[in-house]
Amino acid sequence: MKPKINPGAPDDEYQAARDLLGALIAAYSARIAAAGPAEAAQLRGERAPLLSARQTLDPADREQVRRILADTPARLAAVRGDQ
Repeated sequence: MKPKINPGAPDDEYQAARDLLGALIAAYSARIAAAGPAEAAQLRGERAPLLSARQTLDPADREQVRRILADTPARLAAVRGDQ
């Protein structure tokens, strides 16, 4: 593991974006586990693009990383029912 030289650097933002996507995926998974068949299917459909986004997230795509950092916290709160 490389040492952290500059906290808040692009690598930190990238990791934070991956962590947020992971938390959102986990929140969807928890809802899916508690849902009936129809709702679970809908939730799986909503979760699928997140799995792809996390897998293909490129640290060099600063715009996508920043968009995830800006948009995902509210969506995470909504999926968790925190709102």
